[in-house]
Amino acid sequence: MHDAYSREFESEADDYAIRLLREAGISPQRLADALNRLSHEHGGEEGLKYLSSHPPSKERVRKAEEASQ
Repeated sequence: MHDAYSREFESEADDYAIRLLREAGISPQRLADALNRLSHEHGGEEGLKYLSSHPPSKERVRKAEEASQ
């Protein structure tokens, strides 16, 4: 259950980041780009052990990309 709470909090943090980006006039695509880069540079999902309690990067990227449209 702890992971579920961590994932929920991370999802809320992503929503907050998207809102802040929009308020600053920055496309949420920047968040998607950063998440993709992290995933790519650290060996994909499996290489990001410290993100294991976070929503899957693909889901987070999709959410940011949808917000940028």
